[in-house]
Amino acid sequence: MLYKAGVDFYLNDKNTFSFFTNQNRFNGDTSGDSDVLFLNNDEPDIFQNFLFDNQRYSYTYNAVYKRSFEKEGHSLELEADHNIVDGSDKGRFDISGGDGNFASYTDNSKNDINNTTLNLDYINPLSDTSKLELGAEARLRNSESVYISTNENIPGADFQYKNSIYSLYATFGQNFEKWSYQMGARLEQYDVEATNNDQKIFEDDYLTVYPTAFTSYKISDMRTLQLSFGRRVDRPFRAGESCERF
Repeated sequence: MLYKAGVDFYLNDKNTFSFFTNQNRFNGDTSGDSDVLFLNNDEPDIFQNFLFDNQRYSYTYNAVYKRSFEKEGHSLELEADHNIVDGSDKGRFDISGGDGNFASYTDNSKNDINNTTLNLDYINPLSDTSKLELGAEARLRNSESVYISTNENIPGADFQYKNSIYSLYATFGQNFEKWSYQMGARLEQYDVEATNNDQKIFEDDYLTVYPTAFTSYKISDMRTLQLSFGRRVDRPFRAGESCERF
């Protein structure tokens, strides 16, 4: 079941505020049976009935505040985005028959994901031909996966993952009659930590600078020469979060 709601507030000509939310809920059951039949010997047959109970909940909250100044194109914008994904699975396996070495058991798993993204963007057209852009961003990712089984032969697990990325960026560009250019850089602090059953299995942190430069020259109305340089990082997309902005 999916719910969506949103609202825009025009406080005045220079200030606007927007908010929306998505609420998605799912509950489902799956059942069946699996039998092992020994037709050519005296081994006792084995019968298994199973039942799965699945629950999925996802929530998205997004808020944007924008301040426009007197000069056209001069603005300050703050955006906050928060995503929550909760899922649980319960499986019951009832086993009968066999030689008595097979016992019924229950599996339980739970997955929790919390993602928060904060963006602050400032744009200032310094003149008719130049523009300055400044910004900051924080991305906070936390997830936990827990697995528990009543089957003593299956080990349990409690995996936790924490990731934070803090960024600052600045770009400056100018446009002229025939050519234009833009240059900038992004400074990023990256931290990650992963644990399993309270034992740290991975940890890393580093500070990186990502420079960019772009220039173009208009040869004619049909031809333009462009040259660009940049350093970037492509990170995998994970369910429950927005695509990376930078």
